[in-house]
Amino acid sequence: MTQVEAGEAVKRGAIVLMPIGTVEANGPSTPLGYDYLVAEALARNVAERTGDVWLPPIAFGVSEILSGFPGTVFVSAELLSQQIESVLRSLILHGFDKIVLVNNHIPNQQPAQDASRRVRKDTGVLVPSIYPGQLARDLTHDLYEGLEDSIGHGSEPGGSLMMHLHPGSVRTDLARVAPINSFNGFEVLSPFAVKHENSQVNMYLDLHEVSSQGSWADSTKADAERGAEIMRRMEEFVISFLERFRDMGSGSVDAGSNPMDETRD
Repeated sequence: MTQVEAGEAVKRGAIVLMPIGTVEANGPSTPLGYDYLVAEALARNVAERTGDVWLPPIAFGVSEILSGFPGTVFVSAELLSQQIESVLRSLILHGFDKIVLVNNHIPNQQPAQDASRRVRKDTGVLVPSIYPGQLARDLTHDLYEGLEDSIGHGSEPGGSLMMHLHPGSVRTDLARVAPINSFNGFEVLSPFAVKHENSQVNMYLDLHEVSSQGSWADSTKADAERGAEIMRRMEEFVISFLERFRDMGSGSVDAGSNPMDETRD
């Protein structure tokens, strides 16, 4: 887009889709850029269908827990939060008041929330965030009946999505079943939690402590057709949300005001 086209997008009330991901190890077979590539594709495909706009992705995220594996590039949570905030403020400065984050990495969520809350407090602009990884699980239970052992970091649904979006990018010759290890006798649920009795305890582990390959589950089940269907469902979800979001007000109080003041009389 040129600056003229960007100005026209502001005038017609276009929503901005802002993809965020990371570059990190995703096991032996899935590309390093999976997180940002999926966020970028989802934002681009939706914007092209709705007449909205999408930004180039923020490619580097909070991936320090994977720093034990080659190819992982990480930034601090503070730096990511500042970058997101700066981009949001730039968009708002030029008149965009409908912005949606497409944030495809769990450790990025808190920095994104912090940035969005600071921006809303100062400007009144509410910034929702969509997590494609969650959509890919919530919207596809029927696609994984009998394949539950394939769902995990570096396996599904990432392998199928990358086969669809970037044919040839998945190293099927390196795909394998990768178990998740125990940690000091605890059953590991994720790099962030272990099971204890009938619940869980948050435990902030590095991924190499729970997986020798940087992934878990069965990465041999990836399928391009499944990836295409997953992407289609995610697009329909986001388009449906944008229809509702477009009709919303900012959902905010005036910047700087305190709603508790009304209750103090």
